[in-house]
Amino acid sequence: MDTLPDADTEEKRPEKRKAELSSLDLYYLVPELRRALAGGVFRKIYNYGKKEFRFEVLSARGDIFWLYSAPGMLFLTDYRKESPPEPTSFCMFLRKHLLGRRISDVRQHEFDRIVEIHAEDCTLILELMHPCNAILADSMMAVVMPAEIQVFRDRAVKPKMPYRYPPKPPDMTTIQAHDFARLVHASDRRLGVFLASVIGPFYAEEACARASLSPEKDAAALHDEETEKLYHAVRSMLMERPEPAVYGNAVAPFRLKSLRTECKGFQTFSEALDAFFSPAVEKEQELQSAKATSDAGTPVNAAAPEVPKALREEAGRIARIEQQQQQAVEKYAVKKEEKREEADIIYEHYGTVQSVLEAISRAKESGMPWSELKSRIAQEQTPEAEAIKEIREHDGIVVLRLGGKDVEIDFRKSAEENAAVHYEEMKKAKRKAAGAGEAMKALQERKQTLLETATKLPAERKQLMPTPQRRKKWHEKFHWFTTSDGSLVVGGKDAKQNEMIFAKYMDSEDYVFHADIHGASLVVAKGKDGHKPSEVAIKEASEFAAAHCKAWSKSLTEVDVFCVGPSQVSKSPPTGTFLPQGSFIISGQRLWFHDVELKLAIGVAVEEYGGVRQGRVLAGPVMAMRRHALAFVTVKPGFKMSAELAKEIRTMLLQKLRPEDKPFIEALPLQDFQAAIPSGTGDIMDMGRSPWPDDVK
Repeated sequence: MDTLPDADTEEKRPEKRKAELSSLDLYYLVPELRRALAGGVFRKIYNYGKKEFRFEVLSARGDIFWLYSAPGMLFLTDYRKESPPEPTSFCMFLRKHLLGRRISDVRQHEFDRIVEIHAEDCTLILELMHPCNAILADSMMAVVMPAEIQVFRDRAVKPKMPYRYPPKPPDMTTIQAHDFARLVHASDRRLGVFLASVIGPFYAEEACARASLSPEKDAAALHDEETEKLYHAVRSMLMERPEPAVYGNAVAPFRLKSLRTECKGFQTFSEALDAFFSPAVEKEQELQSAKATSDAGTPVNAAAPEVPKALREEAGRIARIEQQQQQAVEKYAVKKEEKREEADIIYEHYGTVQSVLEAISRAKESGMPWSELKSRIAQEQTPEAEAIKEIREHDGIVVLRLGGKDVEIDFRKSAEENAAVHYEEMKKAKRKAAGAGEAMKALQERKQTLLETATKLPAERKQLMPTPQRRKKWHEKFHWFTTSDGSLVVGGKDAKQNEMIFAKYMDSEDYVFHADIHGASLVVAKGKDGHKPSEVAIKEASEFAAAHCKAWSKSLTEVDVFCVGPSQVSKSPPTGTFLPQGSFIISGQRLWFHDVELKLAIGVAVEEYGGVRQGRVLAGPVMAMRRHALAFVTVKPGFKMSAELAKEIRTMLLQKLRPEDKPFIEALPLQDFQAAIPSGTGDIMDMGRSPWPDDVK
């Protein structure tokens, strides 16, 4: 019986790098794509060549996915390539027919290298086998338009013709042992070549290794026992538990026994494919770009190389943020003056405002319908009636014309309370304008750092290669943290996000938390693996809910928090009443947490993403940060503005970090630290850090 070559022989064999996906790769990949993309909507489409595309899809849960498709390749990517200046006519055609369409399913055609993305009334067909194609078909599977018109001996891919699949390859998912043996014995090729045509070259080596057969042996020469072992080896690869891994020259959805080199594991096969293929694709494009520049006659100065793409992108990002911050400064300055003026007007016309509020209150206490009240106001000619321009009863607002200006008054509050609200909004706008100004100063510092970095080229060019852009998870648009035992907790940043969490992200296994004060985040502790959150997660979620409420901006030190089940939260108010946006009806028994201290830990972590280490800011209860952060600072309600406080936090954290971790945290923008500070103000309570890994017991 033939066996595999020994290790010494194998090391001498030149390694070939995997260049495309096989049918077996797609067998594992397509279910991942279906889970991510089904129910999502096409948002953007870019092309980087005749048959190379990036599709941006907004998933049903609100995540953004980038699907990369090229000859022989298909996977979700985190590498955000620059958009080409001019889309091809086929790309424009796809935009016209696919943008806004909802994806219903993603399928692999039998065991072939063909993936179908089904939308509402059309199907995008991606043929990954040579010569490859991308085809848009209608609901009846007639070709609407292909990326390339192709004519073969047995089929043609042309507009207005029915789409026909290429000749059917052996389906390893359904083939029986006797049919497999017949295929093997009918082959006139070596075993490795035969298997490569069916499941791909790297998996051919794997199948031979599992069956203890040499890929150099003639397929037709296999004995019945050997054929049976080979059949079971191939079938075993279809039933492996997914453990995506990248080897030196290969990537696979499960661990390969035929490769004796070290590998790096990934959570999903798409992540592994992205880490394996994308850097090579980007390097090839940079080489082509450099060649095109050289061919065009542009002089290349070796002493002053082109500024790397990473620096150009960062400079552009800073310029955009700087413009946004300037607009924010102007916007908040205008808003500050508007709110000051409105508050002053309320006091100047105090008598009129109070009379209107009292009249509305008496009318509602008497049970007068809103329609009748509005009719009476329209008929009266008193100064108070003439001042009323609009009543929005569902929002609790009456619009009064005072001193030549329309002012919104909450008729559920007194005149003094309304003026106080406008003064508070004026102060808030003033704080935000100051914060935007501080952010602009930080941007100026970052710009100076970029200039200094650019002068160091080419010595540090290798360190400045583009890094993959981390794709944000659905929960990162909210306040969030991971509990010390691994549960996810999310909270709304405003009334709109509270509504979104209630409508889209609340499940039966979750618990809901809310501080017992008006103006608090709706916090949800997510269940894990079909189980409800633990007592540890519940305690930490209650502390998180306390930190994200109005009590922080009021500089309180403690607040009560309650916890209920999802079924106890409703948007259906009693008859004759209404609920403002972000408000809910709570019914049934509540679990109370009294006198919860207001504090929040802000920490940092360094994570590997796309093969590159990157820093990030974390925020949550102290125990959670002890578990997940390299170092953290605990903050409490205070009066320091976010820009000043963020600088102090970053400085303190850098002092506690290991030297090898500091560069990744220094590279983080100051805005990331500012965004973690509740209500934009606070003060440092104490310094803490997680134990180093070698200290963990």
